[in-house]
Amino acid sequence: MKRRWLLRIGAIVLTSIQLLSLLGCTREEPQTFSELVNSSTSNKEALKVTETGSIMQLSALPEKYIADYNYKDITCVPQVEQMPVADDFSNVINFDQFEGFTSNQLQMLKENGFVVMQPQAEYPYLKLHQVYEAGQYTKTPLFITTDAVLNLYHIFYSESLKGLEASELNEELNRFTGIMLKESLAAYENPENASIKKQLLRITACYGVANKLLGENTKLPDEVQSLVHEEVNLINTAKELTTSPITGKKLDYTQYTVRGHYTNTERLTRYFKAMMWYGQAGFEMIDSNRKFNLENTQLSLMMSLLILNSKEATASWDRIYTATSIYVGAADDLTLYDIQPVIKKVYGEKVGLLSFMDSSKETSLRKEIEGLRTPEIQNKLVITQGVATGMQFRVMGQRYTIDADIMQNLMEPLLRPVPSGLDVTAALGSERSEELVLKYYKPNEKWENYLPTLKNLQDRCKVLSNKAWEANLYSGWVWAISSATKSFEKIEGMPCFMRNEAWTDKSIHTALGSYAELKHDTVLYSKQPVAEMGGPPENMPYIYVEPNIEVYAKLLSLTENTMTSLSSRNLLRDETKEVLERIQKDLKIILSCSQKELTNETFTAEEYDRLSSFGGMVDSVSTQLASMNMSIDAATTENYTSAVISDVATILDAGNYLELGSGLPYEIYVICPYKGKLFLAQGATFSYYEFLSDTRLTDEEWHKLLGIEKSINKEYGFESITMTTPTEGLKDLVPEWTKSFVSTEPNKVTTTSVEVIWDDAMLPDNPTPGPDGLYDY
Repeated sequence: MKRRWLLRIGAIVLTSIQLLSLLGCTREEPQTFSELVNSSTSNKEALKVTETGSIMQLSALPEKYIADYNYKDITCVPQVEQMPVADDFSNVINFDQFEGFTSNQLQMLKENGFVVMQPQAEYPYLKLHQVYEAGQYTKTPLFITTDAVLNLYHIFYSESLKGLEASELNEELNRFTGIMLKESLAAYENPENASIKKQLLRITACYGVANKLLGENTKLPDEVQSLVHEEVNLINTAKELTTSPITGKKLDYTQYTVRGHYTNTERLTRYFKAMMWYGQAGFEMIDSNRKFNLENTQLSLMMSLLILNSKEATASWDRIYTATSIYVGAADDLTLYDIQPVIKKVYGEKVGLLSFMDSSKETSLRKEIEGLRTPEIQNKLVITQGVATGMQFRVMGQRYTIDADIMQNLMEPLLRPVPSGLDVTAALGSERSEELVLKYYKPNEKWENYLPTLKNLQDRCKVLSNKAWEANLYSGWVWAISSATKSFEKIEGMPCFMRNEAWTDKSIHTALGSYAELKHDTVLYSKQPVAEMGGPPENMPYIYVEPNIEVYAKLLSLTENTMTSLSSRNLLRDETKEVLERIQKDLKIILSCSQKELTNETFTAEEYDRLSSFGGMVDSVSTQLASMNMSIDAATTENYTSAVISDVATILDAGNYLELGSGLPYEIYVICPYKGKLFLAQGATFSYYEFLSDTRLTDEEWHKLLGIEKSINKEYGFESITMTTPTEGLKDLVPEWTKSFVSTEPNKVTTTSVEVIWDDAMLPDNPTPGPDGLYDY
């Protein structure tokens, strides 16, 4: 098992391989862990295809890598003065600026140095950054949380991916599908291929399904059309686990429930269904019992050869796969990269479709197939239900992700079929997460191998290199999330509010809120485990940044890698580049200010100015990306709330799905230190929900459960958002362990009209505005 984990690391790291010519495809063979650490590149055999009639000619090309690994550990020795809070809060200089706390909420604020509040019933915030916009307007001291910064990255990730999918990738997907339907149909109707017509029928129908899902109505032979019609009906119904007419194995058709950001426009809905089909429909060559399926293997080789024989199709396939690999990582199942070397080794340099029926090659073919990598994410609970769980070829396989691997290893049929988000944070190294999952979910009492398995996963995560974590944007985000769970309880010199167990719980909550956003953004691609602005005005209040340096440093590295990877493949729009540059600038300031807080240094005027406008900056980024996407039919309007939902695991025999979601933002009040003083600041955090659902929820359905109602003005056509009473029982979907830091009482806190005289200690003497209008020395 250890070797399989290490092989998978190699697969993650080596997803960023570009097309070296119009026909070039490259695939790095899995490396051992020592090779991965000790070598930056290697020259493996690659693929070049040229046509000689109907025969494919293979030759070698050198590989080229473009990934940069920018993260560097930052050393900062915290030296924050430890100041206890007076029982009556008399040493909190602006305490009278707030009113409405209950006695229990004040007790939490006193004991922990902070308290998290649920949304206000009458006027809740719909987005995290709105808390900061309101605070700037009311001159409330701001507390910029890791939640808010991670949410900013989610906005970029989701909107940029959405724009890419609706434009370039949608065009490539339509082009690829059209070409391959034409090529496979020609092969099917060629009299010379009469002996393999059965295989070509399934291949042609496979592309016919994608063609139909993309909105096309190409005329097909009756026998092909019949298969296509039957398959598309099952996909559009999206209701059951049943046998696929084309693959011959059971498929979970509920996966075709359109969700995530793919409900935004009809174009994205079509893209979702077609890509899900290419990612789900697999031809199993070796099953879970290691039984070899010759017919499916021959079909997979034919399907691969038909793609490779077309320059245009190969180029389109590579562009789609590479672009999505930047965001999410490598496919878990076998792709062209895996099948091409087998074709060459078994059948030689020149090969045609009929070559794969040569019985004299069957032994060597089986040997080569048996030597290929097996999928890491497997449907544990449904092996006996006719679902393909073994080695499969898929046109555009769903992606391996570290967290899905963790979850599937910690799911056990019958004994422990339902995982938790805490499984992921515990495996990533959070000791407190392990304590919480054992206390509240008691998996070790249900399954004796839970703790040994978790320990094994923790050991594997520890040895992952920076290079592995930074291989794609998904794993880089998970890496930042892992730092969000860090405990500061035993670190001398950290602010008092961070040195207690309640803050550690809050940090885990932050990580899981961001994790819910990540799963929402990648619901199409990631494979599921299955188990049964301006100058500062006078008298501005103080600002404090949650000083988790690792999170900000990793996000900064992640945005820099994003810029490099997208730009190198001509996938970076001017608008996206501009937004990335703005985010990078603000991350540098947030990182710098975190270090200054810990070493008792003063912010520059530019830093103070940009931090005070943090809410407006996030709003501007969101609006700019939404405008870009509306212009290319990737959105019809800007997102009206930051609440999202996603199913992350399937318990098929019970008909349930594990849903992780973030709801309306919570408010956080923190007593912060600054130069011998204490002040009370307000910020925003995620709200986190984890529950089983009998359907795969869309964002729109989730918003209704939260009490968010969207309506369209019939006369003028504009959207109107109103708040209604949330669904009864919604609070029961919040994990119980969050009570250590989240008040269960109503949030009635407001700011008062009391004027607080803030000195200029946060600003340098006599600041002057620079050419960009910002203030500096």
